[in-house]
Amino acid sequence: MPTRAQQKDAGDPKCIARFTATANKAKEAALMYRAVADHARTEKQLRQRIAQQHPELHRAEPWARAEVQHAADSGARIVQQSWR
Repeated sequence: MPTRAQQKDAGDPKCIARFTATANKAKEAALMYRAVADHARTEKQLRQRIAQQHPELHRAEPWARAEVQHAADSGARIVQQSWR
């Protein structure tokens, strides 16, 4: 029985280290997600300010974004076709 108790005591620090590592990873992920949320809030505020101060730019932005995306998609298709 004492041998089993020693094995259990030796395993405790390993278990604690594993839980600590998991907690640290979760903490880092939470910090990253908070930063992402802060950036999203900031962008939303900037978009609202642009919409108020420059409504014509605000209306044109989605169209320009779609045009850029379309150009990027077309470029990707050209690259894919050149590999064939």
